[in-house]
Amino acid sequence: MSGLNEHLLKRNDKRYEELNIFKWQEKGITGEGVKIAIIGENVGTHHNGAFLVRQVVPDAEVIELNIKVDDGTKMKFSEAFQYCIDNDVDVVCCNYLATHFRDDDKRLSKEMKDKGIIMLASSGNDYGKINKYPAACEYWFATGAYYMNGRANFSQYGPTLLCLGHTNYASITPAGDYIPISHTSGTIQVIAGMAAMLKQLKPDLTYKEFEEFVKEHAIRLSTENWNEEEGWGLLALPSEIPEFTLDNEGEDESMTEQFVDLNKDAWYYPAVKHAIESGSMKGKKGDDGKMYFEPSASLTRAEYAQSKYNEYLEGK
Repeated sequence: MSGLNEHLLKRNDKRYEELNIFKWQEKGITGEGVKIAIIGENVGTHHNGAFLVRQVVPDAEVIELNIKVDDGTKMKFSEAFQYCIDNDVDVVCCNYLATHFRDDDKRLSKEMKDKGIIMLASSGNDYGKINKYPAACEYWFATGAYYMNGRANFSQYGPTLLCLGHTNYASITPAGDYIPISHTSGTIQVIAGMAAMLKQLKPDLTYKEFEEFVKEHAIRLSTENWNEEEGWGLLALPSEIPEFTLDNEGEDESMTEQFVDLNKDAWYYPAVKHAIESGSMKGKKGDDGKMYFEPSASLTRAEYAQSKYNEYLEGK
């Protein structure tokens, strides 16, 4: 390898420092045990992004799936999605966009979401609203490009936009030279690496939990709330690693600490835990200021309707 323009990697290092990626790596969060699938059009090239993913999570397993080039390895979206489901992929990074999404593509996207796969798609480079798939699909998170102080003008925007990431990262070509990637495909790989870090910390991290993490930690740009132009802002990792455990020990205890009348050995505990985590049911504060679930209390029709509405709101 020639290593031409290797000095460009200094920009990557500066950003990884600013985004706290190096801090997490120093504490052992390097993607160990995590599988990332890159669905792209130029497998093995700088554009596909495996180099950048590995810079963030060097110990993750990175799988490149060809969705465009007809060289005998080409897949349909549905085949690539099914591969991710069958092979227990944790994070999907898609930088290829298409004008159409078949029913099977959407069905399998929902299946991936329900399985807890974090699905990230490039928002597109056409200057307007997101109009291609999978970025336009409600089950995917679209990621846009950040440049200087806001969304890059070429980066698309819309209701599925989760956040922005830096553009112009330096990546490596098959010849071993370094060149900057100046489009939305050059932002998604680092964000996918961050998602893989979270998956190492909490293997059963859900779609909703990842969204909440981004909501909490993205750097706000023009508004405090989400907006179509910037999502939640520029994603960065917090300087302190969240207190997830590698095997999720203590998760049940936190639920019993939250509700003083719950017993994790009770037959109904898994159902109650699901109802709380899905948002369909909530506890009540007692006169003593403590939270109670009241597992033996009766349920009115109005309360049942409210629980289903809560579940609907959580899923939006």
